[in-house]
Amino acid sequence: MNGVFQVTYRQMSGFLHIVTDICPVLACTGSDDLSGVVYKMFRHSGGWRTFGISVALTCAGALAPVHAADGPILFQSDFESGVLNDSDTSSPSQGWQRAGNMPSITTEQTRSGKYAMKAYLSKTSAASQFRTMLQSAWNTTSDSKYRLTTIHTPYFQDSWVGFSIYLPSKGAGNWMKASTTYEVIAQWHDSHDPFPPPGWDTEESKNPLFALGVTTKQGTDPGREWRIGYLGDSRTPYPTLGSPRPWKYETNRGIKVGAIDDDLDKWTDWVVHIRWNYWKVGSSGNRSPDENVTNFTNTPDSPTAGLIQVWKNGKLVVDEKNVQIGTHDNAGPVFSVGLYKGWRTAADRSTDPDVSERTLYFDEFKYAGANGTYDAVAPGGSPSKIPPRGIPRPPTSVSLEAGK
Repeated sequence: MNGVFQVTYRQMSGFLHIVTDICPVLACTGSDDLSGVVYKMFRHSGGWRTFGISVALTCAGALAPVHAADGPILFQSDFESGVLNDSDTSSPSQGWQRAGNMPSITTEQTRSGKYAMKAYLSKTSAASQFRTMLQSAWNTTSDSKYRLTTIHTPYFQDSWVGFSIYLPSKGAGNWMKASTTYEVIAQWHDSHDPFPPPGWDTEESKNPLFALGVTTKQGTDPGREWRIGYLGDSRTPYPTLGSPRPWKYETNRGIKVGAIDDDLDKWTDWVVHIRWNYWKVGSSGNRSPDENVTNFTNTPDSPTAGLIQVWKNGKLVVDEKNVQIGTHDNAGPVFSVGLYKGWRTAADRSTDPDVSERTLYFDEFKYAGANGTYDAVAPGGSPSKIPPRGIPRPPTSVSLEAGK
């Protein structure tokens, strides 16, 4: 790995006081030995100084996760309380609120411990026929350790989540047949907070900014593949209220990462690392009507350049740097998980004759912010399996809508 780290320091009593943490260097070497590091010093008249560290090291992975026993977890949920209460009730919350139907706690399948979350959706009997999900309400959790965590994932900073999903092959809601309407399992959605929005934010609620789902049967495409989708748009307001669909985003990308068949009846572990940046790739000097926005750059040399990495069972399946991801909103995206299905209307449901119900299980959720690591959020503390540097882009790549 070759890299340059900016370090700010102050000279005190003949010693250098390092302010910026250079742990990424040590994490790559696995040692605190900085031999081979070339220092370039810049002399100033006094006070704070800056120097660059040019590092010539071999590190197993591009932007590889830092190994750590644990990390700066901002919120976690393993459902081991055995209770799942909606945060909009008077009962103590576990940091989630319903979106559509309320999922349940189960002992039927668990990634670890005794309990997990179960989401079941039926297009004929559910109160909400297109959604059984949990949405982040982390600031309401009864666990005081995590109560101050905002539900909004910040823009222009790194965010990490880890979780595990189980899709059954038997029983009600199994995944043996392909659907013809979209299926989203985990997503970050746009946010219009604070509410009411300012006058310039007269927008529709957009498609998921990031979505993990299963592909549908379309023509000769049999579907039933894992799919990662993300979009980005720097315009605001966009799409404006009443805009006809389909909306055309500046970035709209979908990546298939393998059939679900080998993953049925077992837990599939996911780790997602995102640096949200909605400006166009390569742009700088942008402007925003939102006075809270302080970053106006998305260039490859910027520490805020857009990034998305996804690991499936320890394997890096998406590794995209210098991307546009997210939309120009008042607050950062909100995470949700469960079943979000293209059964919103009777007409939608009538076009999906082979599938009438779905079931999934969810466990071992962890969320970390700018100082997060792979190992900190990986389900069950699963070990890093860092691939060789410079992996190729996944072989199947298409541009599709992430939802409707």
